[in-house]
Amino acid sequence: MKKSTTIGLVIALSLIISACSNNTQKEVFKDFEFEKDFETNKTLFSKDTFTINGHSTEGGEIFVFQSKKRDYKVYDVWLYNEMSKRNTIYFVDKSNNVKLVKQTTYIYDKPIYLEGATAKKLVQYFTYHEDNFKYFSNLKLEITDVNLKIKKRKELEQLFNATLQSTNNSLIKKDKNYIMGNQY
Repeated sequence: MKKSTTIGLVIALSLIISACSNNTQKEVFKDFEFEKDFETNKTLFSKDTFTINGHSTEGGEIFVFQSKKRDYKVYDVWLYNEMSKRNTIYFVDKSNNVKLVKQTTYIYDKPIYLEGATAKKLVQYFTYHEDNFKYFSNLKLEITDVNLKIKKRKELEQLFNATLQSTNNSLIKKDKNYIMGNQY
């Protein structure tokens, strides 16, 4: 009798743990749908362009995509350096809470202005659920190195804060120029 009760308990606990991890997995895979939806429906979005300074040697730009027909926005950030460029795409809700980040880094074998420069490409993904931050490889396999996750999260959040600051400052400048009758 005790053996069957123990086996039943183990099975019940296994099902509960499995259900919890499946819910987390479903949330993560739902986050990846932002990227697919955006690529499929990019024409539904309006696009604004901004510059970002102080984060790379060759400058950077930000493209902000918004749509009244979608419940998310996209901040597409490009940073340029002599030997690399990085594209960090933030998928956020309407309140600017980050849900998914796709980061692609291109590393060149020589300066990009020299003929024949070739690049290696590294793609990484990051998801946010309240305080739950997850880091994924290009194959969408979770990376669990705690120190690396802390470092990447800090880097992503600093860039996102700079992105918001750059876009807000540019919007204020645009509004002032518009009010004064100047073109921007």
